[in-house]
Amino acid sequence: MLKAIIGQKTSKKNSYGKLLTPSFAISLVIFIAIVVLSAFAPVFATHDPNKNELQSSLAGPSKSHWLGCDVNGRDLYSRVLYGGRTALMGALGVVGLSIVLGIPLGLVCGYVGGLADTLIMRLCDVILAFPTLLLAFLFVATFGRGITISVVALGIVYVPMLTRLTRSLAIVEKNKTYVSAAISLGYSPLRIMYRHILPNCISTILVQLTLDLGYAILDLSSLSFLGLGVIEPTADWGAMLGQGRLYLLVNPYLSTVPGAVIVLSVVSLNIFSDCLRQYLDHTQVQLPSFEEYASRLEKQQKPQESGA
Repeated sequence: MLKAIIGQKTSKKNSYGKLLTPSFAISLVIFIAIVVLSAFAPVFATHDPNKNELQSSLAGPSKSHWLGCDVNGRDLYSRVLYGGRTALMGALGVVGLSIVLGIPLGLVCGYVGGLADTLIMRLCDVILAFPTLLLAFLFVATFGRGITISVVALGIVYVPMLTRLTRSLAIVEKNKTYVSAAISLGYSPLRIMYRHILPNCISTILVQLTLDLGYAILDLSSLSFLGLGVIEPTADWGAMLGQGRLYLLVNPYLSTVPGAVIVLSVVSLNIFSDCLRQYLDHTQVQLPSFEEYASRLEKQQKPQESGA
């Protein structure tokens, strides 16, 4: 009776109400703006990001250079835009690699179990025993610098985290009735894992991936800040932050601008992830108050009484 009165529309309305909050809207606008400006950097940039103008070295903001120039006379505004392409694409590469490896491994461990689960989980435990950046340093020191090496190194580090999450979700789902029904119908384990279990885990995994995207931006920027990421003259937020700290008193924009963009990107992603979690979590959906329930009950009874 209660479900019939409240209906599915109430749950959806409450869910959408929690998602479309001011904080969500502001964070989404900020992150979309950063993505658009970075993706279309050749359109919005005013200068070649790698062009040296030594006569403008460490120059402050001006009409020709909106945010000033770095030590080599390169336009800071243009390098921030192009640096966003490096940071965002690198972070997507890290998350993409963790998806390609982590989700299949987690499904196998959670659904199949046995020796495969034991071996994969012990390997994940070994990787997770090391700090993320320390393990990335070892990869970079072994295979050399470069954005590709950094992405692969961090992607491998992120795989165990997504593997363990997917495994725990698969263990919960495989004991449910719909999985037993699929087994009784003769479906293969591969079909059950990818056609039935994975779709029911995707909401939680999606929230974790948005968080991982922000962490990946921070980790890639940290590697570049320490000189282990991109190679000059490639523009990158972390590398610009590391170079700008040496001239903080001469031109503070060299550090504050890329640092502010990193903070805005990560914070907006974290807020987006939190709002998305609340939206996808059905336990967060609020039922109507007693007054609303009584009002709906009266409205439903009036047509019945008039018809009688």
